Amino acid sequence: MDSIFYVIVGILFILAISDLVVGVSNDAVNFLNSAIGSNAASRKVIYAVAAAGILVGSSFSNGMMEIARSGIIHPELFLFTDVMMIYLAVMLADVILLDLFNTFGLPTSTTVSIIFELLGAGVVMAVFKTTGAGMPLDAIAPYINTEKATTIVSSILLSVALAFCLGALIQYFTRLLFSFNYHKRLPYFGAAWAGLAMTSLTYFLVLKGLKGTSFATPEMLQFMSDHQAGILIGSFVFWGVVFQISISVLKKNIFRFVVLSGTFALAFAFAGNDLVNFIGVPLAGFHAFTMWSQSGLEPGSMTMESLNYPQRADIIFLVVAGLIMVLTLYFSKKAKTVTETQVGLSRQEEGEERFKPHRLSRYVVKGAMYSGRVFRMFLPRAFWRTQAKNFSPPKVSDDNTAFDLVRAAVNLTVGSALIALGTSFKLPLSTTYVTFMVAMGTSLSDKAWGRDSAVYRVSGVLNVIGGWFFTGLAAFALSGLFVAILAWMGFNATFLLLGIVILAVGRSILAHRSSEKKKEKKRKGTLFQLSKRKDFERLKVHVSRTLQQAAKSSSSAILGLVAENRQSLVKSAKELEDLRMEYSQVEVDLYRSVKSASKDELERFHSYFNLFGNIQDLFQSAQFLVNLCQEHVRNHHNPPTGKQKELLLEVSNRNSQLLEKAAKFEGVKDEQKALDDAIRALLNYQFSGVQEGKLGAKNSLLHFRIASEIGDLTEVAEAISENIREIIQSKSPS
Repeated sequence: MDSIFYVIVGILFILAISDLVVGVSNDAVNFLNSAIGSNAASRKVIYAVAAAGILVGSSFSNGMMEIARSGIIHPELFLFTDVMMIYLAVMLADVILLDLFNTFGLPTSTTVSIIFELLGAGVVMAVFKTTGAGMPLDAIAPYINTEKATTIVSSILLSVALAFCLGALIQYFTRLLFSFNYHKRLPYFGAAWAGLAMTSLTYFLVLKGLKGTSFATPEMLQFMSDHQAGILIGSFVFWGVVFQISISVLKKNIFRFVVLSGTFALAFAFAGNDLVNFIGVPLAGFHAFTMWSQSGLEPGSMTMESLNYPQRADIIFLVVAGLIMVLTLYFSKKAKTVTETQVGLSRQEEGEERFKPHRLSRYVVKGAMYSGRVFRMFLPRAFWRTQAKNFSPPKVSDDNTAFDLVRAAVNLTVGSALIALGTSFKLPLSTTYVTFMVAMGTSLSDKAWGRDSAVYRVSGVLNVIGGWFFTGLAAFALSGLFVAILAWMGFNATFLLLGIVILAVGRSILAHRSSEKKKEKKRKGTLFQLSKRKDFERLKVHVSRTLQQAAKSSSSAILGLVAENRQSLVKSAKELEDLRMEYSQVEVDLYRSVKSASKDELERFHSYFNLFGNIQDLFQSAQFLVNLCQEHVRNHHNPPTGKQKELLLEVSNRNSQLLEKAAKFEGVKDEQKALDDAIRALLNYQFSGVQEGKLGAKNSLLHFRIASEIGDLTEVAEAISENIREIIQSKSPS
């Protein structure tokens, strides 16, 4: 029996490595987004700066390790076997949960997940102990450190509101000071603002961040405390002079330096604050194992008072953890997926939106617009003129830049300061929540959420926040379930649970690869500058594939109707919707192409406009046809009769032949005549059946609508083919 604990400790450390990988994949969004979104430097430089911050910050995290040991549970009331089951269940649940969020590209909180996992496992284990002893359920209260848990959760919730408000407020005044055309005002205000930002980072990361580290001596901390004001003033003067020289003499954009410094600081704060989420539990388990192995007691008789006392982690554990996080940062593909979500919601430019609007997001936007109109009545017009002047973004921006360096600097400065402040008070704030809400607050102040994008962005924010609540509930439930299985079956269930984790992670890896392949296919197929010859050729491929898909979907819809095959109809609808979503990006690229084209090129875009309008009509007709057939089968209405099947299949074959030829951009006169004859035969049979009373209303209306939609489908397909031929015959793109 005792040998199993050596295996458990080994599994805990393996899970710690896995947790570091999935955790950093999720949390990389916190310190990479601002630098990547603002295009502050190349990805190699940004990753190198973040890696340095992680390595240094990991050595500062020692003071946070107590959260995993005694921050949520009272370990003195649990036996050694109890805490080992709790820690094992927590790590197994954490790997599954974080990997799930990474797969869907949603940033969640590793802090909230670990806290609620400890809470769920602790509560369920306490239930087993109290009920086993014949005690009532309310006897579990002493087992949980409710005061500390409440403080942690309330501090996280407070930090969310504070992050959003501070981000919005500081960004508002910063933008008012610099405007979007900040280069002109940089010589006057840049050095002072950047000096203040660097001083803020110095204060929170050095003066506050040193508390609880493995190498900070009491004398060092006392010296800094006694000379705090002098250090801050000296820092502000030093950085102010350096930045003024950089602006006036060297002609450098100091915001790039501030953004990269902020990236380092935020990676530093992340490692110092969040490392406990990944290795705190395994280290607590290792410490418990060490205490038990030295005690000579039976594992089921030793209580864990020792976990109440501070225990510094070996620096080697912290350094190795930092190295694993750095390697994950460079090689994790899921980290990039999560990063895309927040950058997309912060983007200054309009474009394709990932999230669809829903009723709540519409209500929020409507309420905000109404409040804005009321608020506008109480301020003078001069104020609004000044605001409009400073908050007008450039008309043309780099497509690779989601927002400018000014906003990126505010994101990083405010976010890292808040997180480091929480770390100094040993409160495990959620770096994800803080950085996300700061980014959303600055986006709001920067008017990135205009009327054309607000409902989508708000929907995205609400979806992400909803995912946060799901994180807590799922973490509590999953870890509670795992510890219940362990308490019921014993440590022999370890391998069963480990198999579940491996299976879950394996499935998510396959799902993520499939999703990324689809995205890569879409990225390769999308258009960027329609005025270029290579992009026009890609457009032709897109259009041809669309016509072929319309032929396939309409044919599958009729076959599914005839055979009453619901799976075939669902598949047809999904394939058509996937292709339609691709064209939403193509339409955005049309907008961007027009925006950056010269006046001489604008005439060509009339042809593209007509083409894209016809493609939208094609999608509508094809989708309506599929929906007709799907609804008929779903409602279990009578299927087509023998003769109707024959006539429908003939119409379907003629329709497919026409669309396939249109996909080659050739004339379809002969195919159109054959299709018209097939549709006429179908309608004549239907008219006769109605007059003779053989065919009912549902059946007849279905066939009338199918005939009408196929007629519309082929008409618009012919128009699309003609559009392409006209573009080819006109002055081709250069």
